[in-house]
Amino acid sequence: MGTGEAAALTAAALWAFSSLLYTRINVSAWGLNFSKIVIASAILFLQIATVNSLQGAKLFNGSTEAWVWLALSGAIGLVLGDTWFFRSLQILGARRCLIVQTTAPVFTAILGWIFLGEVLVWFSGLGILLTVGGVAVVVSDKAARGDEPGLFPGSIAAGVAMGIAAAICQAIGAVMSRHAMKNCDALEGTFVRLFAAMVLALVIVVWNRQLQSTARQVCRPEVLKRFVPAIMLGTWLGVWCSQIAFKETTAAAAQTLLSTSPLFAIPMVWMMYGHRMTSRVLVGSIVAVAGVFLLFQ
Repeated sequence: MGTGEAAALTAAALWAFSSLLYTRINVSAWGLNFSKIVIASAILFLQIATVNSLQGAKLFNGSTEAWVWLALSGAIGLVLGDTWFFRSLQILGARRCLIVQTTAPVFTAILGWIFLGEVLVWFSGLGILLTVGGVAVVVSDKAARGDEPGLFPGSIAAGVAMGIAAAICQAIGAVMSRHAMKNCDALEGTFVRLFAAMVLALVIVVWNRQLQSTARQVCRPEVLKRFVPAIMLGTWLGVWCSQIAFKETTAAAAQTLLSTSPLFAIPMVWMMYGHRMTSRVLVGSIVAVAGVFLLFQ
C-alpha cells in the first residue's frame, strides 16, 4: 500500500467518523451545511495562504474558466447536495446514509460517459448493478432502524430519496470539477468550490433572515463540541487526504477506497453507540463497495 492508498482509506475513515458526529448534532440540515461551509472555507483559505506564502507562490493561479466551473460545482454539489446529504443522515443514520452515498460514483461514471466521453465497459455495468443491489439490501433491513438518530425523524423513503438526490448533485459537482481541474490546482479548486458555495448560502440565509437564528443554533456549547471536530476531521482533513489520494494513486483506486466509508462506519457505530450490525448490513455494504471497485476498473 502506497501513500495514495493510505490517504484514501484515511479519508474514508474520517468521513465515516464525522458522519457519526453529525447525526448527534441538534441543528437543522440547512443550518449544519451553511455553518460547515463557512467554517471550512475559512480554514482552507488560511491553509492556502500559509502554504503559498511559504513557497513564495501566488495566492491563486487557476483560470477564469476553471473558477466558473468550480463555482457551479460548489453551488450544486455543496449547497444542494450536502444539505440533502445531512437530511438523509438525520433520517437514516450514518451506516445506511453512507451506503446510499455509494451511488454517487455510479452517477459520476454515467455523467462522465455522457458529457466527458469517458469509457464504460461491460463490467462497469455489472459494478452499477452490484452497487445498487447492495444499497437496496442495506436500506431495506428493518433491524438497521436502530441507527436512526431520532432528532429530526422522517420516513425511510424520504431519507433514501434525499440521499440519492445528494449523490446525483455530488456526481454533477464532481464532473464539473473534473473538467475544471485541467486548469486549476486541486487545493485551490477545493477552496473555490467552498467559497462559491459559501457566497450562495450566505445570500440565501440573509434573504430568508435566518442568519441570527442559525448562528444561535450552532454556537451552543453542546453543538460546538461535536460540530467543530466533525468539520476539522471530515471537511478539512478528509478532503485533504482525498486530494493526496488522487495525486498519488490512480483515480480508480482512489475512488474505490474513498467509497469504503460504510465499512468503517459499521464498527464505529457499534463501538460508539452500541448498535450491532446485522449480517445483511455487512454483506450489502461489501457488495456495494465491490460494485464501485468494478465500476472504476
